[in-house]
Amino acid sequence: MAHVHRKDLEDALFAADYPATRDQLLELAERHLGRDDVVSAVASLPPVAYRSFDEVLQSVKPVVDTAVRPEPDRDGPRTVLDEAMEENARRSG
Repeated sequence: MAHVHRKDLEDALFAADYPATRDQLLELAERHLGRDDVVSAVASLPPVAYRSFDEVLQSVKPVVDTAVRPEPDRDGPRTVLDEAMEENARRSG
């Protein structure tokens, strides 16, 4: 399994309403980020209800917990998070 960056996992699951099942979290990951490594990590979770992001994090291995991660391919597809951040910047700017 490929490494998953904690920040990418947080970005994918930011809208999770806990407790949440693996299937609910997988739907969020697919919808909000859609990156194969993150979706694969969430899909590999045991099929139980998770009470918090910390519980999810404990079940996802391996996680790279660094502040520095590779920049996303800006020529690649835009995510819902990209759009939300740009909208927030337009509203506050």
